[in-house]
Amino acid sequence: MIRRLLAVAVVTGGATLAAPAHVAGAAAPAIALTIPSSVAYGLLGHSCTPVQENVTAEGFDPTTGFPAADVTVATTCSGSGKGGGGHATYTASTGAVWDDAGHLLTLGALTSTPGAGPGFTAFDAYGNEEYQSGTTTYFQWATGFVPVPRVTGLSVTSGSTVGGESETISGSGFTNAGRVQFGSTPVAFTVVDDTTITVTTPPDAVTADTAVDVTVASSEGTSATSAADQFTYSLPTITGLSVTAGPAVGGTSETVTGVGFLGATSVDFGPLAASSFTVVDDTTITVTTPADPISLGDDTVDVSVTSAAGTGAPSSADQYTYVVAPVITSVSPDIGPLTGGTPVTITGTGLTGATSVSFGEITVYGVPTSDTSMTVTSPAGESLEAVDLSVTTIGGTSARSRADQFTYRAPIACSKLSGTLGGSITVSGCSPGTAGYAKAVLDPTGTFFTWSKSGRTTTVSLGAPTSPGQGACAKGHVEYDFSGTVAGGTSSYTTAGDPIYGTTCASKSGKLTLLGGTTFSL
Repeated sequence: MIRRLLAVAVVTGGATLAAPAHVAGAAAPAIALTIPSSVAYGLLGHSCTPVQENVTAEGFDPTTGFPAADVTVATTCSGSGKGGGGHATYTASTGAVWDDAGHLLTLGALTSTPGAGPGFTAFDAYGNEEYQSGTTTYFQWATGFVPVPRVTGLSVTSGSTVGGESETISGSGFTNAGRVQFGSTPVAFTVVDDTTITVTTPPDAVTADTAVDVTVASSEGTSATSAADQFTYSLPTITGLSVTAGPAVGGTSETVTGVGFLGATSVDFGPLAASSFTVVDDTTITVTTPADPISLGDDTVDVSVTSAAGTGAPSSADQYTYVVAPVITSVSPDIGPLTGGTPVTITGTGLTGATSVSFGEITVYGVPTSDTSMTVTSPAGESLEAVDLSVTTIGGTSARSRADQFTYRAPIACSKLSGTLGGSITVSGCSPGTAGYAKAVLDPTGTFFTWSKSGRTTTVSLGAPTSPGQGACAKGHVEYDFSGTVAGGTSSYTTAGDPIYGTTCASKSGKLTLLGGTTFSL
């Protein structure tokens, strides 16, 4: 409804007014026309001292019929403002229009006619008054005036095409509201007070993903449409997933968040439909992921929700990755002492993101170097046996196979030692042992053992022998301690990382014998 200016009077000499004079004791209190502090800051770019407003009344806007005024805002800054360490005053001016509830509608150019200052009074065709007192302009409803409804905000701006959501409409002029519509659809409503109406959104699958205007009508007219009253009926749109990856066998609990979920008829993971799901509300669905039996490798799919209005477009926010369980193709070495401590390299597929590795029932941890390889240290075993290694990731746990077995063996202890310092050293009487593997010879460089008869070797890395003193050796002999680790080789007795140590007694001639009551361990 266009409202026109009826008369303007400046009180300077008692001119007769064509419109009603200002009515004392009117039905509603006068409304001060001001601009919000955030708007003032936007005009000034500063807000050091409290912003001062000088609002000069200009009468009623000829286009909208609402009160208009020129506004000047100012703030004073000190310190680093203009003038260095002194004070700087910042000012800005604008023209403004308010509705008849005092809501700021528009800012624009200053009016061409300067305001008359205090004493200025104007009336519109309804007898509503705009007047200025000091630096403030006021708007006063005429007695019995009923304003045209105006919608200034919605508590919910989007929702499902099936409707059913609680909505609070904010604005003014609602007391005598007779109709509320979402687009062209009327709805039942409750007038809480002149500024608040509550409704339940109606269904509308036709205008999915299109904004409709929410309007309020009374005997005085229908609220003008604006961006503040728009409600969008949304296709089911996913904005996030609580879990973005899980095993290909399915069964993962998932919470889908978004909008437009009321009335959902299906939830799909790529081409796979979830067997059941729960619509918690318009923004939340809980579902259990279906199995993805066709995946031969990790498979990323879009999760979608479908309702009577259709299916939302896919996006990066809805992607879920099916992760296949890891597979172990080999372990090396596949044997080690019961005491543990052997570095074991696991080769396979799907090792990325491994959360644990198990040797039988014993769990250890390691970080994959790639999707196909990782190294862990064997824990101490529980018995002399072969155990299955397994790797667990978000995709599940690797299946058992002959390729993943690791055998715990007893430490090799050799009860005899002969040789000389700087020469070959032979250890024998080794247990456990099999035919042809009864003894091993350490070459003069001290770098590898050669097992007799087999020709197999075990490369070792020995530290220099230490001489802590005579210790337990016989008089005239010096104690020497050897220690090191197996670095590699082909022996079935020892594997990389196995410790090698022993205590010997050397005569003055350098002849070595094993310290009584000890063994040389391999």
